Amino acid sequence: TAIVCPAVHYEKTSVQDRFFQREEYEDINWCITSGAITNIPVLKKLGGFDEDMFIDLVDFEYCLRLGESGYRIIRANGFVLKQRLGDLFEKHIGKRRIFVTNHSPMRVYYYSRNLLYCSGKYPEKVGMGFVITDLLKKFIKILLYESDRGDKLKSMFKGIRDGIDMKSMRRN
Repeated sequence: TAIVCPAVHYEKTSVQDRFFQREEYEDINWCITSGAITNIPVLKKLGGFDEDMFIDLVDFEYCLRLGESGYRIIRANGFVLKQRLGDLFEKHIGKRRIFVTNHSPMRVYYYSRNLLYCSGKYPEKVGMGFVITDLLKKFIKILLYESDRGDKLKSMFKGIRDGIDMKSMRRN
């Protein structure tokens, strides 16, 4: 086991409800590392966190590496971390819930860049179909619901360009 993490309740949402209907402990594929107990010898053995990344998806990349190396991530659903994710709010369109993070332009940049970087590093786990769908959803949410749209969209496109550059550097 490499990580034992809590369930996460994002403020201003009803996401937490689903954790109370599950097993006390469960194996999961990825988690945020905030509030988690991390096995430091495993972290060191796998080379630590990826230094090419910053802020967004750093823990996601590490969890992908753990999975490839055969390590477990366990969520203790009885422990809940209250987390604030940007200026998160929940929109309802019919029965569907949409979560809008309203992150700063800097966070939009790093998320976009690092998502493409992860797809280059783990193409079998983070396929281009997922990347395109995820970035398109983020683009639409910024356009429809977020403040500071112009700067965020510029940051997103810069992140996409830089992520593609990082992806191509990984192949060389």
